[in-house]
Amino acid sequence: QEDVQVNQLSQQSAIRLRDAFEQNLRQALEQGELDANIDLGEACDFLMATLTGMKVSSKAGATVEQLESIAVFALRALRRRL
Repeated sequence: QEDVQVNQLSQQSAIRLRDAFEQNLRQALEQGELDANIDLGEACDFLMATLTGMKVSSKAGATVEQLESIAVFALRALRRRL
């Protein structure tokens, strides 16, 4: 039963995080910070996958600098092209 509860909490947390990503991405899009053609759902999926990869990398021994670099790269990929 503990596994079920942990899984439910994990799923709820992921939903809240994805919702927060979507809200922030929508705001950035409205402010012209993102490419106007970006699909918010795909961008959220990209950020969720990136975060999952960062968690795995962290457990595998990635440095803080490496994780920061991944985060910066991911955010840069979403920015508006000038």
